[in-house]
Amino acid sequence: EKGAETGEGGGKSAPSRGTLRVCLIEASSVSGVKWHGRSDVYAHMRFAGSAYQTGVLRRNLNPWFDQTFDLPLEGEAAGLEDPSHPLRSRMKLCLFNRNVVTPDDFLGGVILDLAGLRARVLEQESALAGDGGGA
Repeated sequence: EKGAETGEGGGKSAPSRGTLRVCLIEASSVSGVKWHGRSDVYAHMRFAGSAYQTGVLRRNLNPWFDQTFDLPLEGEAAGLEDPSHPLRSRMKLCLFNRNVVTPDDFLGGVILDLAGLRARVLEQESALAGDGGGA
């Protein structure tokens, strides 16, 4: 299950506009919710209508995921200024404790606004267009 990708939707795939590489390294000081004071931790990420998940790290309060996900930037958007471009959405990253019988426990999460990344890409595209990529 390590690095499992669970895309949602289906049907006709939109053209790719590139790839966003996300490196999920680690979490620290995770809550211990099991009877032994630890957690069976995994990370779940949602971006542009797709879901991605790490493998479960058993009995761990400082999980070292060290996993890379290549997220396709798909859509009909003309460019980064287009409101439908994937980089205009947000990324949601959550940690869970895996349970066998009961629903998994939410341990924490963050919503990442990709505005800074979007601005940097626009800046680089502008610089390349302005001087042909030379220094």
